Amino acid sequence: MPGKVSGAWVFKTTRVPVRALFENHGEGATVSEFQTWFPDVTRKQVEAVPEHAERSLAAACEREGSQLAITKPRS
Repeated sequence: MPGKVSGAWVFKTTRVPVRALFENHGEGATVSEFQTWFPDVTRKQVEAVPEHAERSLAAACEREGSQLAITKPRS
């Protein structure tokens, strides 16, 4: 799991904010490009972000009794 620096979540053993992944992806960057710009972040760490987000959202929905349905896409 990432730690925090100045209140922002960062990738473990780096000072790279997790937010940078979302911002760069939102602007069309690929994982390879992100890793070129932030070489201390591993592909495994990048792939763990959406998995962690999914688990966190599911847990929050369960705690709150949310009617939000979380489903995985069909293969």
